[in-house]
Amino acid sequence: MMQQYLEIKKEYPDAILFFHLGDFYEMFFEDAEQAAPVLEVALTSRDAGRLGRVPMCGVPCHSAAGYIARLVSRGFKVAICEQLEDPAQAKGVVRRGVTRVITPGTFFEGQPEDRAQNSYVVGIAPLGKAYFGLAVADVGTGDFRVTEFTGPAAKSELYDEIYRLQPVEALLPEGEKELAGLVKAAAPAAVTFRPADLFAPRRASEALAAFQVQASWQSDGNDSREAAVAAAGALAAYLRETQKRELAHLKTVSFYTPGGFMLLDAATRRNLELTRSLQDGGRKGTLLEVLDYTLTGMGGRRLREWLEQPLLSPQAIEARLEAVAALVADEELREAV
Repeated sequence: MMQQYLEIKKEYPDAILFFHLGDFYEMFFEDAEQAAPVLEVALTSRDAGRLGRVPMCGVPCHSAAGYIARLVSRGFKVAICEQLEDPAQAKGVVRRGVTRVITPGTFFEGQPEDRAQNSYVVGIAPLGKAYFGLAVADVGTGDFRVTEFTGPAAKSELYDEIYRLQPVEALLPEGEKELAGLVKAAAPAAVTFRPADLFAPRRASEALAAFQVQASWQSDGNDSREAAVAAAGALAAYLRETQKRELAHLKTVSFYTPGGFMLLDAATRRNLELTRSLQDGGRKGTLLEVLDYTLTGMGGRRLREWLEQPLLSPQAIEARLEAVAALVADEELREAV
């Protein structure tokens, strides 16, 4: 059994391996030593034959989600290794395999269904010093978007957008330490480095095709957005690799333009306290707290988005005001909604 563990662990060296054993997920060696203090469980040991006694800790399978949430909130990845056959029918060691890799940006089971804030994972593709693609996905809600930044102010505009989004995880090409510093300065995101060739436009385009993602901007004849393709493809490949299952709700990626809304830099957002307070980063005392009477997570997320991206188009502003006026005037319609 320990040999099986070591072989599987070799494939996921950067993740805490939850090894299904009976009614528990067990962790061994360095994984156990790292996880035990975070999970507040006892660090014990187990006889591993010629390896002697090795560190071990475990958590019950039925309450694993809470423990996984703790690890993920501390920036760890968790590889779930399940029993792939009935132990009673197995001949010899039970066959096991990793069925999912959970990362800070792909864990949503531990979050309430009515959460009013998105949990974003972003992919950033730098194609030169002044051309960046940014892909944004929320695995829990199915939101998948992409944009680009180009020109002398591209890097500062990228910083401002990351600050607005506040992602929990960011994917970057290996070696992009300066870009990692920019991300860390803008948001408390866990940075995951990926092979640089995954961010190459051609390779990324192949990944989008394999993921069966429909890029809405390509149907409009805009095929030249290489940075957008690079970021979206790299992110799609990561989601496919870690989730190991069909993600039917993430099959369309749309292009958006931050310049289509009122541009607010990070300093302005901080000082206005639109959705986060200067004191502790929470919502108490913010404009969002004053205005938020929404009853669902979807409504809360939409209100947050509207506050963070004020409209510029008079036509769009009038359309929104007319929709609000119609709901105010028609109580029966408002109650039905």
